[in-house]
Amino acid sequence: MNQFIYLHDQGDWLARRWLAAHGAEGPVTLLCDAAGRPAAEALRTQHPSVTAVHALDAADAVFTPPNPPRVVLPVSCDMVPLRYNPPVQMPDVAPLYPLIRRLWTAGFREFELFSLAGSRTLAVPHLLDVFRNRHKGHRCFVVGNGPSLNAIDMMRLKDEYHVEAGYEPMNISTVRWFDEGPDARPFMDGYKSDLALDIDGDPVFLVSGMWRLEHVQELFPRIQFRTTKEHR
Repeated sequence: MNQFIYLHDQGDWLARRWLAAHGAEGPVTLLCDAAGRPAAEALRTQHPSVTAVHALDAADAVFTPPNPPRVVLPVSCDMVPLRYNPPVQMPDVAPLYPLIRRLWTAGFREFELFSLAGSRTLAVPHLLDVFRNRHKGHRCFVVGNGPSLNAIDMMRLKDEYHVEAGYEPMNISTVRWFDEGPDARPFMDGYKSDLALDIDGDPVFLVSGMWRLEHVQELFPRIQFRTTKEHR
């Protein structure tokens, strides 16, 4: 499988470390901006696993993201506390957002942040700003959930078009998409209660825990379970 890595302007030393550790796992395509192309070409001559170099802002930049659509970002990020759960630390990706947006537009949906501290993959199925002004000029009410709703007078919405929904707890930690086909039929027949359809009618595997996912992957190694899918 072709691997993609973006040569960040922090320097190429982290990219070199990643290539030394993972370059042998498959052919590598280096992505960069126009200013970083000389450094990318230099890495290409030093690492046989690098088979192509593409500048994102070049008119002739044509490439197909892998499946899953993942790109490695060799960059050191500051860690910041999660706003609503301060003990949890997460990478501060705000300074990287313009780059992530460019790569997302190019077709990537998973971003592996690689640093000396290890790797952490962020799944970005959607960008929030693509919904900006989607309903401009229309009345719209977005109501979440939680105890704070007890202090809201819902009768204010009684004359609006609305949909009421009830929620039931389910033991699901994540989902995985997969392709229907002959190889998937035994899995689908044996795990009917763990399957559902997404908004597009595509099948998803409802995973109660990573241990269960790993067990299923061992039982059905020919099925590729994906963390994201292309939005229609």
